[in-house]
Amino acid sequence: MGIAMKQIIVQILLLFCVQTMFWSQTKSQTTQIVDGKSFYVHKVQKKETLYSISKLYNISVEQIKSYNTSLKDGLKENQTILILNQSADNTSQTYQSHIVRKGETLYSISKFYQCAISEIEKANPELSASGLKEDMALNIPPHTQTSLPTQTQITQNDSTNADSIPQPIRKGKSRIQVGFFAPFFLKENAEKINEKDLLSVKSNAAFDVYAGIKIALDSLKKEGLSSTLHVFDTENKTTTIDSLLKEIDVSKFDLIIGPLYNEMFKKVSAKANALKIPIICPVPISKKILLSSPYTFKSFPARSSRHDFLQQYLSKNHKDDKLIIIDQKNKYKSFAKSLAEHHNKAGASTRFISSDTAKYFSLWQVKLDPVIKAMSDSKNNVVVVLSTDKAFVTEILTSLYMNADKKITLFGEEKWKSFNFIDTKYLDKLNVHLTCSADQTDERIVSLKAHRYATSPSKYFLSGYNSMFFWGTRLKQYGEEAISFAENTYDGIGMGFTFDQKGEESGFENTHSVMFKFDNFKYIRVK
Repeated sequence: MGIAMKQIIVQILLLFCVQTMFWSQTKSQTTQIVDGKSFYVHKVQKKETLYSISKLYNISVEQIKSYNTSLKDGLKENQTILILNQSADNTSQTYQSHIVRKGETLYSISKFYQCAISEIEKANPELSASGLKEDMALNIPPHTQTSLPTQTQITQNDSTNADSIPQPIRKGKSRIQVGFFAPFFLKENAEKINEKDLLSVKSNAAFDVYAGIKIALDSLKKEGLSSTLHVFDTENKTTTIDSLLKEIDVSKFDLIIGPLYNEMFKKVSAKANALKIPIICPVPISKKILLSSPYTFKSFPARSSRHDFLQQYLSKNHKDDKLIIIDQKNKYKSFAKSLAEHHNKAGASTRFISSDTAKYFSLWQVKLDPVIKAMSDSKNNVVVVLSTDKAFVTEILTSLYMNADKKITLFGEEKWKSFNFIDTKYLDKLNVHLTCSADQTDERIVSLKAHRYATSPSKYFLSGYNSMFFWGTRLKQYGEEAISFAENTYDGIGMGFTFDQKGEESGFENTHSVMFKFDNFKYIRVK
């Protein structure tokens, strides 16, 4: 890994040290009213700075100084300062009272009082716990309207034709807070930097995702979205996650990315879902994390989703070819059966003899005589190999290559891309195709390479970039309603998102895949 990436590590180390300090700080529970405004009374602790205090209370250093003239002499330990309580009502406004009647909704009430639903919810925090109930007394923020609407008016509004109801104005965000949890192994890597040694390979995915996130945030800034990225080193310890979740005010985040390990992700995901904060895993992970987690997103499609894509691709492009399915030890028998049935049905109009139907072979050892015998001499033979075992795949390709008299188009798994030891003449002759989750050949990646955080366009780099850019654009446009637009198709750089919710109370999996074929010593995308 090069000098540029080492510079990133240094920046993260510095960032992490600052954040560790301010996350360990505690907000004051003492408040004071001054000139009608609410302030926290904060006692300065050892090693605290104006910067760390400003981050703790999510307020600018300039604002702190404006209310504390004593700071002209500098910040001192045990000094008492006032911090504006921005969540408090500092306008001394009075509320109208409204008794909820049968049939009313927050939407109908907000329309007649001409105020946002979010403003009503803010004035009535009990709504988040119990919801809207008949006979409940609501505080209605003041507006230009002076008379209260009648019950008849509100009920009539609810029964109006949906097409005639004006759509609410969605309030997008101009600034977001992003939390990124990943195993950087900072202490270990700091020592390696000092010793001019190579960085630990177990942190590569974290740094690739981080680089992608940073570039996406810079791109979003140019589009008018400001951000603060909070980075947390999880190492490979669940105890670290437990400690962070106790210290961090997770509710301040608009988006959470990571952690990258399954058990750690579950812990942070549970917290994020309880707070209704979208959280996305930028690396391949079990889709079980989506269960009962409606705010959880998975950026990489599961193998079952890639298999579904393969099935659709074959039906569209190879329905008249002879299909041979090779499964290693019955591992994917269910999918193989579905693929065979789907293929036979798709090409039924041109298939007149039983020998043309799809054939399934489950092999414990590579003996391909029955497979070769089942192949067609006149048609193209589409061979699907359902295995990621290096030795098994190598033997299959070698044996098929020896039968050069047959016309073969072979379909394999994404992991084959990392099998560098396979002879390229095998891949070329067998017309190898792979179903993949990312497109590292996307010409648009060039536009990212000039960035100071740019690294090799690994699938983790692309996932970090697109996960951040996808959510950033939606938060900017839709704000807190962004999750309602998560299923809109996204054509990103090197990676696309087609999120599919896996049940009403479960999360979303990206089902987008692309097809590659081996041609002229490299894999190219099939358009």
